[in-house]
This record gives sequence, structure tokens and C-alpha cells, in this order.
Amino acid sequence: MAPKLDISKAYDKVEWSFLEEVMEKLGFCDKCVSLMMECVSTVTYAVLTNGSPGEKFKPTRGLRQGDTLSPYPFLLCAEGLCAMLQTAEEQRELKGVVVARGGTRVSHLLFTDDCIIFGKASWSEWRKIMSILELYEKASGKSLNKQKTTIFFSSNVKKNVKESVLKELGARLVTSCEKYLSLPIMVGRSKYNSFRSIKDRV
Repeated sequence: MAPKLDISKAYDKVEWSFLEEVMEKLGFCDKCVSLMMECVSTVTYAVLTNGSPGEKFKPTRGLRQGDTLSPYPFLLCAEGLCAMLQTAEEQRELKGVVVARGGTRVSHLLFTDDCIIFGKASWSEWRKIMSILELYEKASGKSLNKQKTTIFFSSNVKKNVKESVLKELGARLVTSCEKYLSLPIMVGRSKYNSFRSIKDRV
């Protein structure tokens, strides 16, 4: 199975404590972390009433949109999800898919917050994926948009497993893998046909 997740990209939902923890885990020095947190937490807002700004107030989470620094801490937060999925794979709780016979296993693809997770279509593996997403949402403040999330199952998946996963996820079932970053996820026997559209555009 391959759920394609649509995770909330709202900058105002990022928890500062999560960003700080991720930076420390990634090995940023104390000075770097404190400087980043100072940049993030010194923001103030004021509500315009009849064209006049009211009293200023400080938020307790979120990143400034339009700030040239903001995309970087936002990407660091996404690295937190990546690390949780990688740990589950190392502990053999997620199996992923093999790229080629005898090749590397891939459990997920992540581009900012656009994420596809690959796994065995079993209830135990699905529950593990959901527990990771629930923990990520609780820690980072960024939630899963179930209306825009899709899931693909291979043809040999049992009907009861499909129904159980779909019921809990509340996502849309797709019968063929959609494109990811404008590239085909599955490449059939003819590589020429799979990538012809890219060649035509070039």
C-alpha cells in the first residue's frame, strides 16, 4: 500500500518546542539553536481595527510567513517525521518496498510536507503508520488533511484489509498511482512511454 499524505502546511501551527528539539537532535550547536529560537520567538502581532493597529501581542507558536528564514525551520520540522519513519523501518516495524531485486528498501519519499509512505498492506503496519502520524501531529502541531490524502493498494490486497484501512483513514482510494512531483511513481515495462511527457515538454 502507498498512502500519499497531505499534511497541513500552515506556518502558524508549528510548535516552537518541537523545532528546538529537532535542531538539537540534528546536532546544531547551542548557540545556533538559541539564535534560531530568538529569531522565531521575537515576532509580535497587532490586529487592525478600522485601519488602526491595536495593542501588540506575542504568539506561542508558528513561523512568520514571508520571512526569508521561515522555509528552513519549516523543513527541519518535516525532518522530524522522516526520522520517525526511518526508526520504524530500522526496527522492522515498517517494511517499505524494494526498488529493484536485491536493491534498497524505500519506506517513504518526502518533499517538504508532501509525503508518500510505502508499506505492507497489513493492519499491524497500518496501525504503526497511524501512530507515527498521530505522534507527529501532537508534537509538531501539523495535522493530516484527510480530504486531500489518497491511498493506493496493489491488486493482491485482501478486501477486508482495504476496507478497514480506508474506514480509519477516511481518504480517497486511487486505482492507479498518481504522479509525485510531476514524475510517475510506477514505471511499467516501457520506460519510454512512462517518461515521454517529460521529453516532449523539454
